[in-house]
Amino acid sequence: MIEQKRIVTIEDYNRLMDILGPAETKREVPPHVEQILKLLRGAELVDQQEIGRNVVTMNSKTLLKSLTNGRQAELTLTYPTEANPINSRISVLSNIGVALLGIKVGETVTWQTPVGRGEFCVEEVLYQPEAAKEFQL
Repeated sequence: MIEQKRIVTIEDYNRLMDILGPAETKREVPPHVEQILKLLRGAELVDQQEIGRNVVTMNSKTLLKSLTNGRQAELTLTYPTEANPINSRISVLSNIGVALLGIKVGETVTWQTPVGRGEFCVEEVLYQPEAAKEFQL
């Protein structure tokens, strides 16, 4: 499978690097931090006022469809301190979060689930702060 080039707002990039920067100085960087740092370093950075409405950014609410069983799920991508999986608020540092950040509607993402590898299509971005002109979330 070809890895899609991720699109990340400059603001999201800066906020995430502020959170993750101290972890880089440690002798051993946790795997989830390593994954998001790799994603961020390879991402196409875009001004938050110019990002497409079809891109998953921080605090975006997405509608996903499982390619295995057709079930749909709504997830909101959050910063680690705002995560609450019971309320479908998923940390960007989770496997799901890393898979979603910077993905566009129509693209397929995969991640490890409790019952194996899941493959999901991003059906819709239900809410994106940038599209709603809410730039301070």
